[in-house]
Amino acid sequence: MKHLRFLLPLFLVALHLNALVFIGRAAGETPFSDSEYIVRRALQLLPDDYSPILSNGEAHALVRDLHGEGMVDVVIAAVRGKNVENRLEVLADISRLYVRGLSSPELFVFVYKSSYNRLEERGRYSIGDPPVFEGLHFRRLSRAEATTSVNAVIVETMRSTGRIEEWLIYGSGAEQPTRMTIRNTHSERWRTTEIGEHGTLDLLRYQTAYEQGSGMETFITRYTWDGGKYRGDESLAVVRSLNSFLEHCETLLNNHEYEAFIEFALPPHMVDRPTTVLQRTFIPVTEEFEAKAEHPFPTGDTNAELTHRYILPRVLQSPFPFVDSPSFEIYVRTLGPHQGLYRARVRMAEDPFSDSPYFLTGP
Repeated sequence: MKHLRFLLPLFLVALHLNALVFIGRAAGETPFSDSEYIVRRALQLLPDDYSPILSNGEAHALVRDLHGEGMVDVVIAAVRGKNVENRLEVLADISRLYVRGLSSPELFVFVYKSSYNRLEERGRYSIGDPPVFEGLHFRRLSRAEATTSVNAVIVETMRSTGRIEEWLIYGSGAEQPTRMTIRNTHSERWRTTEIGEHGTLDLLRYQTAYEQGSGMETFITRYTWDGGKYRGDESLAVVRSLNSFLEHCETLLNNHEYEAFIEFALPPHMVDRPTTVLQRTFIPVTEEFEAKAEHPFPTGDTNAELTHRYILPRVLQSPFPFVDSPSFEIYVRTLGPHQGLYRARVRMAEDPFSDSPYFLTGP
């Protein structure tokens, strides 16, 4: 009986090895802070019918503090099956998009959470069978000084329609992540922006679709972190709002309300500049107009009565590229005593949901 009492604890530990990996504290053992060691221990938890994806012979994994609790977590990319392709060098080859009848393995992401002296599985997530798997990436979505930690594990894949990312988003105190599908295709783009409140980035989604009466409309939707997930809370129709901006600019100019135009259309830091700001904003296309004695955009007394007419363009689709602080050039025609063609630049504000989403600057 004494021998049985001695063996019983060992039997119980062995019984639970499929659920937990205990991290030894014995002298000379690899410390828990060693990423390679932690990944090897996490691989012991991988079910038998899964194979880890290998990059140069090593498991493709992330070791990060996903929950913001000061303890690391392990994220492992794997495929279902033992006799399937599991080399990242092959799975990330973009030429796989053009192989007819290609059979791609089913992709999974396993997340193991550390808790002092053990690792345990906290989730496995099916990503489907994309023809191209580009890899796992980690992104912090909250600023360092934020009180709430928000992090994302990004699974980058490609299909024939474009790049598709699966985001597993972890907020402080949440055991399970929320999932978002981020598509960067011909008709859809995403980007992050610094305008988020509470120290967390916002996500902006750009979608292009045909809208009767407007042409190809681009909708920008803002997703904000509500403490548990990202939620869409505002949307902007670019073509409609931009044409409205250009129309109001034209009206103010043709009414010779130049001071009102400067306040409405120019960046705030330009309002207090000398009144030659109009001539610095609208630049002649050719030098012959620059030589005219009277410039159709006044200086000095911006309330002077002039007879010039101004024609600003309209758009049928969004002219903005999908980049931070996008802009595009416009041509403004003047009619009257001194006809001319002038160019300026329309910029989108860093926050397109502000009171002034667009403004004019010099080219």
